[in-house]
Amino acid sequence: MRLPKVTASVAIALLADGRVAQAINLDLGSIDSIKSAARTIAFDMMSFYNGNTTGNIPGNLPGPYYWWEAGAMFGAMIDYWYYTGDTTYNDITTQAMLFQVGPNNDYMTPNQTKTEGNDDQGFWGLAAMSAAEWAEKTWDWMTGVGLLDNSYYVYDGSDLTINCSNVNHLQWTYNAGAFLLGAANMYNYTNGSSKWQERVNGMVKGLDVFFPANNIMQEVACENNGKCDVDQHSFKAYLARWMAATTKMAPFTYDAIMAKLTPSAQAAAQQCSGGNNGRMCGLKWQSGTAWDGTTGVGQEMAALEVIQSNLIAQVRGPVTNSTGGTSKGDYSAGTTSVCGSTSRAIIFREEHLLADRAAWPPIFRGIIGSPGPNGRQLDGMGGGKSALTWISIDYSSNCGNVTSTIGPFAVDSGLVQRKEGMATVRIHNTNMGKIIYSTFPVVDGEAASSGGFAIDGVAGTAAKIKPAFINIAGLKTGKMLPTGNITDTCEGVEATCVDVGSPCIFIQAEGVGIAGTILPDGVDAHPTLHKTLESIRRKAAVAMGICKDEASTPGSIPKIAMVSWSASHKLLSGETIQGNTIDLVVRALSVGQPHRAAPITVALATAAAANLKGLTVHANVSGERVDSDVSTIGHSSGKITVGAKFDDRGSLTHATVFRTAKRRMDGFVYLKRNGLTV
Repeated sequence: MRLPKVTASVAIALLADGRVAQAINLDLGSIDSIKSAARTIAFDMMSFYNGNTTGNIPGNLPGPYYWWEAGAMFGAMIDYWYYTGDTTYNDITTQAMLFQVGPNNDYMTPNQTKTEGNDDQGFWGLAAMSAAEWAEKTWDWMTGVGLLDNSYYVYDGSDLTINCSNVNHLQWTYNAGAFLLGAANMYNYTNGSSKWQERVNGMVKGLDVFFPANNIMQEVACENNGKCDVDQHSFKAYLARWMAATTKMAPFTYDAIMAKLTPSAQAAAQQCSGGNNGRMCGLKWQSGTAWDGTTGVGQEMAALEVIQSNLIAQVRGPVTNSTGGTSKGDYSAGTTSVCGSTSRAIIFREEHLLADRAAWPPIFRGIIGSPGPNGRQLDGMGGGKSALTWISIDYSSNCGNVTSTIGPFAVDSGLVQRKEGMATVRIHNTNMGKIIYSTFPVVDGEAASSGGFAIDGVAGTAAKIKPAFINIAGLKTGKMLPTGNITDTCEGVEATCVDVGSPCIFIQAEGVGIAGTILPDGVDAHPTLHKTLESIRRKAAVAMGICKDEASTPGSIPKIAMVSWSASHKLLSGETIQGNTIDLVVRALSVGQPHRAAPITVALATAAAANLKGLTVHANVSGERVDSDVSTIGHSSGKITVGAKFDDRGSLTHATVFRTAKRRMDGFVYLKRNGLTV
């Protein structure tokens, strides 16, 4: 979106000592100019703060400023980082926020026990979280007692001792701003209800009282008569902050709100022409370049918020309980790291890679840190295990865990249109030439990360992602049973070779002399098991037509898994899973390493094979299933459910799993290998 071309004129005046005072130069058509002006004002505002120096209390401002205004100031500094990306003050802000949170995490610290309480706490709380959603009852009560009238004017207060029957008709900018953003949150929360849209429009119209001339903001209750106190000097900051945030929660307000914030920002910049340095900001923006003679934290904060609010179109909306609690980065920066359920992956945009694909493999290996001493990959972003080191570009197979991240990534990075509600992204797996439908919730224009869905082996809960893999039988080999046999014999062990999602080999755990409930450490500790399984895998790869000879067997396919009857057993967490909660037990290996859960491709193949009589997998499913619609597969960390659907001819049509994915970082990866820097 192009910013309007509005430039603040440069005002020059002589100070009493003969020095030249110059208003802050602000070109509202230039993002760099807005950021530069914000940077200057932020520096001047923070010059009033000494809580980060020896002997002073972190988070407190010196007199005459009260505790609540310090919280408001740090809220402005969080906004400053949010709008500009400048991290200069993040350490100071973090120190203040953590110190003032108090022993009970309620922003009521022992050093502020004499404060009034609720509203003081509120400004620290608003600095720590997104604005609260206002309930219907609050609105009705306010209108009922007359604190909010039919013109959408918000009045300052009343007296509880007279049952709020006499209203104080003073109007302050921050009261109106709080109700505006509250209504906008309710509009967003109710998916755009007409009632809340009408109220938001009414609140925007009601703001006209604070913009009496030329759409320049004014604290009408005290500004003209010069009676604004220390607290009231800062009120315009909150109206500007909440007006800007409203454009994200209720986008239809953008034009009307920016028509007020843009000229106000220009006027505020012109008022920043006083103080000892010739650029401190005054309060009376209507006065043009004639500095009003006042300065302080409140005036600086108000100017900072109204100027940086003109960057609102360039940033994402505020975080919510559905979109997580961390600010998001720039997806165009080069790489994104996404945790896909039981795996971790690095996702690249193709345009950020070299045009020559032959140059990709060493880049990928270098970023992961392979090879590395002892396989630990310390000189890279890998985790030393296959499930933690995938890069989502592979030439020979499909990774189901990484696939679950692609739909959300496509939405968040703008590759597909963002629509609220449940989104379905159609993904083309170019390795296999197949389509995957990924369905997941979108909230505030982003793939939701928070939710109540849990996956065994992954801490916490997240939003549910449903990848549906379409026509995935024979993806690599052309046949669901690549050898044409129900069972084959490799190294004297009976095996079933299946190609669903990715080629897999299933053997009976007891066939190689181990218990089917063995855990990964037990697999690694066994003196001959790895060698036996790898020999079986290589022979089966040749039989499946994947390679011409055992020596040329790819590392990633076919995968090999051991299956056994359902049984109660210990998990990696130390907990016991009950045998009657699973249909069978699977222990899979990926790239030679025992998997701590179940690779999605193995789970897909297991679910399909469990429906075909005579196969090794089906022989381990006895009696009624835990859930007749899906296969419930036990693995080292718990269980996973997978659905496999066949048509009337017995052909597999699609398979479905449920996963989660969380974005962990966005940014650049720096790589230097043999003189090559990426």
